[in-house]
Amino acid sequence: MEAVKRNLGVDTVYAMSLEEFYHFARERNLKFDVITFFEVLEHQDRPMEFLRMVRELLNEGGYIGGSVPNRESFFAEILIRKDSLIDYPPHHFLRFSHKALENALKLAGFRDIKVFQPDFPRKEIYLFVEKKLFGNLDNKYNINLS
Repeated sequence: MEAVKRNLGVDTVYAMSLEEFYHFARERNLKFDVITFFEVLEHQDRPMEFLRMVRELLNEGGYIGGSVPNRESFFAEILIRKDSLIDYPPHHFLRFSHKALENALKLAGFRDIKVFQPDFPRKEIYLFVEKKLFGNLDNKYNINLS
């Protein structure tokens, strides 16, 4: 942490859990305009508590930005095999649909909610599926096609 502070020239770097940071920020009356969490919510064993803490740390009119895996995506069945333990505790506690995420945010007290699914570039579908099925083949074989 000291190296990060020194190299970036900032003093506002903290190494603590969200719960610890929540109490730290509340004691100092800190509020934020933007809070982000990408691929984090599905790992929370108490997601509503997590979302409420995040909401309470926002300034009035503040924003959150983040992402979660989409359980309704085209690739959900490919990625989530019944014999795979990666999508179950202790790795993932939840799988969100568009509506489930929207409802969770509403229940946690967020307003003006916009949940969207980015378009997946069609030209990358084959590469994506290949990597999911076979791993990263780029590093496994040294093939010279010239």
